[in-house]
Amino acid sequence: MNKKHKKYTNNLNNLKNINRSLIVAKATSKHRYYKFCKKIYFILLKHEINLLKKKFPNVDFYVEGRLKSLNSIIDKMIDHKLENKSTKIYDFLAVRYIIKSVNGNTDLAVTKSMCYKFMNYLMKNIPYTIELKSRRKDYIKNPKEDGYMALHGTRIHNISNPFFSEIQIKTEDMYSKHSLYKPVKISKSPDDIPDVFEFKYNKNGKCNFINSLSVEDSFEKYFNIPYLK
Repeated sequence: MNKKHKKYTNNLNNLKNINRSLIVAKATSKHRYYKFCKKIYFILLKHEINLLKKKFPNVDFYVEGRLKSLNSIIDKMIDHKLENKSTKIYDFLAVRYIIKSVNGNTDLAVTKSMCYKFMNYLMKNIPYTIELKSRRKDYIKNPKEDGYMALHGTRIHNISNPFFSEIQIKTEDMYSKHSLYKPVKISKSPDDIPDVFEFKYNKNGKCNFINSLSVEDSFEKYFNIPYLK
């Protein structure tokens, strides 16, 4: 953590601003909101993966996820002056669904159509989860200038003590054309490395466990280069 970040987190009001932006109640340390959100989110995420597998048994897909690094959150707060009650950090937690094929068919038109079915299902059928409809973005019909394509959405989980997550859905073709992450800088500070998720499945293909990778493995997954001590 550099001096700018240390100065920021040493101020209790700034920590409260972070917590307010994440809409996590009663959290006054830099670790508590991480642990609280992850615990609830992993439960919901495991459940939704298995609901998708049950609803769309003919679809071959995989999942990736991460929790935003502390320093990335602080940078966003400082650089974009997000220190007010009306502004939120929507991508604190993020998950990406990548669709490989439908009934073994990898045709882009077929997998692209399934992206919309996934998004609509996930926004309507996951317990304790509500979509922020104003934040749904269709970069499939309207790609970004660099050619980026995906569906984006934002959700609120755990309504009694809520927090946000961002969801992306794309085909494997869309995914292969863009790197998983686009880091501005490469740092080995634990506060700079996002918390990258690992998804484990049983022999029947059911997701039965989600955990965080080690700092070293998260570094390699995030930056796509080996972690050299």
